[in-house]
Amino acid sequence: MDEVQVQLKAALAHHQAGELDQAATIYQHVLDTNARQWEARYYLGTLQLQRGDLDQ
Repeated sequence: MDEVQVQLKAALAHHQAGELDQAATIYQHVLDTNARQWEARYYLGTLQLQRGDLDQ
């Protein structure tokens, strides 16, 4: 498993546990490294919808 997949797995665990700040930080870090990483973009978008952050 490559580093991005490890980070996404950790972020998803935080996300599922309701630890949205931690998950968002990791998703954003992945996107800062690779803006085309679709899984991080998808999950971050889902998280923002859960928070009601529709301005992002």
